[in-house]
Amino acid sequence: GGRAPGGVGACTERAMRHQFDDDGLPVGVNPKGGATDVKTRPLQSPFSNVFDFEEASGMAGTGSKPPREVVPMPWEYRRQRPLTYTQNALYDAASFWTWDAFQYAVTQEYPLATLARFLIVESSGLAERLDLDLDALDRFLLAVDAAYASPSVNPSVEIGVPRRVLPRGAAGTGGELGAGCGFVGYHNVVHACDVLQGAHAFLYLGGLTSALGDDDALALLIAAIVHDVCHPGVDNEFLRRTESEVALRYHGDAPLERHHAYAAYALMRRPATRFFNRWDAARAAKMELKVRSLVLATDMKHHHAFIERLVEFQSATKPPPTPPPTPPTEVPSDMEESADEDDEDEPPPEPEQEPGKKKQSAMAAALGIPDPDAEDEPELLCAAPGPHIAAASDASPDFLSRKEEYRMTLMTASLKCADLGHLARPYEIHRVWVEALQEEFWAQGDREREAFSGRVISNAATHDRYHYGDDEEAKLEGVEKATLSFFDLFGLPLFDAVAAAMPLARSLAAAARENRDKWDPVAVAEKAAREAREAEEAAKRAAVEAEMNAVSD
Repeated sequence: GGRAPGGVGACTERAMRHQFDDDGLPVGVNPKGGATDVKTRPLQSPFSNVFDFEEASGMAGTGSKPPREVVPMPWEYRRQRPLTYTQNALYDAASFWTWDAFQYAVTQEYPLATLARFLIVESSGLAERLDLDLDALDRFLLAVDAAYASPSVNPSVEIGVPRRVLPRGAAGTGGELGAGCGFVGYHNVVHACDVLQGAHAFLYLGGLTSALGDDDALALLIAAIVHDVCHPGVDNEFLRRTESEVALRYHGDAPLERHHAYAAYALMRRPATRFFNRWDAARAAKMELKVRSLVLATDMKHHHAFIERLVEFQSATKPPPTPPPTPPTEVPSDMEESADEDDEDEPPPEPEQEPGKKKQSAMAAALGIPDPDAEDEPELLCAAPGPHIAAASDASPDFLSRKEEYRMTLMTASLKCADLGHLARPYEIHRVWVEALQEEFWAQGDREREAFSGRVISNAATHDRYHYGDDEEAKLEGVEKATLSFFDLFGLPLFDAVAAAMPLARSLAAAARENRDKWDPVAVAEKAAREAREAEEAAKRAAVEAEMNAVSD
């Protein structure tokens, strides 16, 4: 059926369709689990004032302490052929933007720890160059991994179908940790893997390492690992309105981001998990400060202010205009003949590019995005950095005083893009992330009903699973509108600004815009009409060519 008519009548109809008990809970529905078969994650216990590694990886109530101190790794890859699934997944994570965190994470007991260990130790070689304590690094990564909620999966990958928590371990068969943490649809260990892989792609596929030292690269990867640690599956506004312990502790100012940063800092200060314990105090303090600053920058409240700062950075590091070409010098007539003889030895000019065929961008090749006009798969090459990245590594007096600021701007931009990276992933992957986020919104709406006498205080269109009643078509249309709004207000402005400041990211901006249009019925209709016109014109050209060939025969 179609959407129910608006107005008071529609609201009354929805209220009658779902009866609520004295506590404001829908009769016959357990909102604590949302649409899941497990309880949602406790709100208070993950935010204990005492951060003790010996108890639940420092977070009471987030599961049990990891029963191991060594990250499980497929070390046999050095000599084993063919490679295992995990080995291939790790290699792909280091090589392609089109990597799927969901497919990888559901097969791992400690997906974040294993991925981080591979990227920091094996792929990038940072651990060796920075003299990190690998035993402490393992304990740190395991503790952070266990403090994230377990993956949640949707058996059908259709929006609105109940998700369920997947026990840690191979394909959900269970394992050392079990489900443990309760339901968090989006901000769980899979999201942490996705953001880490995205940050690594900016560093090693996008040319960012040309502007950063190894300490900065490690700070960015660690920030990606911890940026949502202990996330309870609700937003800052919910924590403030419910006067949560963590909201009171931070006076309501970005309580989630501040607690993520606090938890990471506390864990890095523990002797058993201080993986940079061989550094001097000043160098270690810089690392801790950079991680904290990067994590706090993920607060969406300051999103547009950061974009303005990124545009300012782009203007400040803009290279000078190219001078006009120098006119050719006149050559005496008696030298023209000898010049012609020299020209015979020059190699022939390169053939011009075929008309209508676009040259594949370096970023697209480096990120594994296939060239539709290429016969062979693109070679994975890291292209030269753009002028703005080069400016951040410039040692000239003009940039020396602000070099640290420029580097932090680039690192922050990369982390924020990685945090919203699913907007630029292949559409099939991006859609799964949208579905997971929507389920987390609905679960928060259920908690709001419990906390506020049956009322959903957030936007009912996005957080109230009963807002559209039984009209599944209207519910899906609501998800489409919310997704489009997020693209237009937050996603595209960020990716466009990053693409302007770091030209190697232009392919991601284009991919995000393409995904956005797939949620827009108008854009979908226009694309279908355009493709129909092109097909009709191609058919007419083919008919004319066939007729001409017949006449010539």
